[in-house]
Amino acid sequence: MEAEAQQRNGQLEELKRLVSAIPDSVPPAVRTEAASALERLESEWAKLVPDKLLAKGCLRC
Repeated sequence: MEAEAQQRNGQLEELKRLVSAIPDSVPPAVRTEAASALERLESEWAKLVPDKLLAKGCLRC
């Protein structure tokens, strides 16, 4: 379980980096949607028992 949590945290950090690096040429609505999906994903993974289906859906946004 610990290895899975570390992997997940690493992936979240990478997603944060990618979202923050979205260029200004990308429409604001798309940048906002990506940031919202990341926030939701972070909050879901912080739960004791995350809803993995919801988390996977956030990753597809």
